[in-house]
Amino acid sequence: HHSRRADVKRDRIGDVDRIGAGRVAPRALAGAAKFAGPDTLAVTYIGSTPGGTTSFIDSTMVCYDDFCYRIRAREFGGTRERSWSDTACANPIHIPNAIPLYICAATVVSDTFVEIDWNFPPNSNAMIIFLERSENGTAWQTIATLPANTASFTDLNVSVHTQSYYYRLSMIDSCGDLGPYSNIGRTILLETDLQTGLPFLEWNEYEEWTNGVITYNIEVFNEATQAWQAVITNPGGISELLDQLTNLDQPFYCYRVFGNENGGSCRSLSNESCVPVGPTLFAPNAFTPNGDGLNEFFELKGHFIAEYHFMLFDRWGALIFESFDLTKHWDGTWRDKPCQEGVFVWVATGRGFDGTMIEKKGSCTLIR
Repeated sequence: HHSRRADVKRDRIGDVDRIGAGRVAPRALAGAAKFAGPDTLAVTYIGSTPGGTTSFIDSTMVCYDDFCYRIRAREFGGTRERSWSDTACANPIHIPNAIPLYICAATVVSDTFVEIDWNFPPNSNAMIIFLERSENGTAWQTIATLPANTASFTDLNVSVHTQSYYYRLSMIDSCGDLGPYSNIGRTILLETDLQTGLPFLEWNEYEEWTNGVITYNIEVFNEATQAWQAVITNPGGISELLDQLTNLDQPFYCYRVFGNENGGSCRSLSNESCVPVGPTLFAPNAFTPNGDGLNEFFELKGHFIAEYHFMLFDRWGALIFESFDLTKHWDGTWRDKPCQEGVFVWVATGRGFDGTMIEKKGSCTLIR
């Protein structure tokens, strides 16, 4: 709000009236009056001054509208005569001061759509809101024009499994000024693959909360319980994960990621991304059971194994060691006696959580 000074002359006591103009409607305040006769403009009483005062500041003028004023002087004592001034008009020196909106989150909904939620700053005077979208953060397109009381929008024209989207807001305030752009809200696109037989997750960083992202919560869907369960929490800035923690009896692992605002309560959810988890087995080719604490056992490592059978033979074909538990290992003995150095042959078979059968064969060298 900005002020203009109107100089007036009175007798002893003066009343100041404002004549409404432009888009501003007259206020119905105590002491309001109207011109008589041919003048049909509404007049609003805005204040009084003691006699001898020759100026008045109107601090309630806004925007770009013209306002006109008149003054009524009242005689002190005597017959209390009254006299009206002429009218004088002025408009405020208006400086646009629209405050930008704040995008709380651009988040994937139902693994299909994007919902954009935003907050209004204190004393916001937004009248019209414009929502823009970009696929690269450079070229923008207006996708919605919204009324002032709108605080969210669902974007249906998206492909959340192939594309991350950027959003920003602008608005026109009650004075008709176009306000500055809001912060950007960028959705999280999650992609999964297998690396060394393990699920590998990668996603883009969420943008752009004022203080950035404090954490990312990674979750996997448990088909047995039909619920999402936590895998791990990454700090902000770490946007990938090789999942060595999950061990569920199901053929596919489906993941999602939550980004959490640093210093706030806003959250953004990614799309869901699934990866098949077939069985894998890995084996060394030598070990040294000599008591030095290094490579003391011959053991296979595997992932996503539901059933397992391992057999190890000496060079004459005698069964030396057998196990149905992937966590059990051979310590280089037979019937509690150390075996001599040499080459041993092994066979391992298994069934994955997805029903896939796996078979591995190889040899290992025992070194004392």
